Amino acid sequence: MRAPSGGVEPGVVTTLPDGSLVYGAPGRPFTLADADRAYLGLIDETPHREAQIIEDIDSGECIVIQGSTIDVSIDPAARASFLADRPWLTRWRTVRHNHPIGRGRVTPRGQRYPSEVDMRGAERQARQNFRPQSELLDVATEHGPRSIPFGYDQTQKKPFWVGVPDASGVIRPERFTNVFEYQIWREQQIQDPG
Repeated sequence: MRAPSGGVEPGVVTTLPDGSLVYGAPGRPFTLADADRAYLGLIDETPHREAQIIEDIDSGECIVIQGSTIDVSIDPAARASFLADRPWLTRWRTVRHNHPIGRGRVTPRGQRYPSEVDMRGAERQARQNFRPQSELLDVATEHGPRSIPFGYDQTQKKPFWVGVPDASGVIRPERFTNVFEYQIWREQQIQDPG
């Protein structure tokens, strides 16, 4: 959603309809830092809804999408309006998205890891863009915010991965051959609060 003056101030957020876009003016496109401020503002203002940052991999321009309580998808009219000023932007990748809060103002345990849809999305983007895809999932825990890296790397024998902290807190990739293998691992993590 672009204001008539030519842009939305990064960090200034108003409640937006599902599928809305937040982005800079054509002459002043959002950088990743601009998008991060708008994204965090959306999450702060509407923590029960998802939000997402996507980036054009050729230009680096970023946009933020206001999602619903269950997913993120762009309103077709918002997409058409945005692309009318930028027909050259064609190759997008997800940078980060969140899973919203529930009771206790935390993300439900079952939503604290990337979903199968998230993993399939990373695979699709990697294949479409001919390069490995990595992104972040942001969740709220009892101990504060947490960002989980995950992605798909077609150069690896086990291409699906999710970052898991080891005993010292260093994030290491846990790798999976397919989404079904990941799904089994994810269910074990959700059941074992350890």
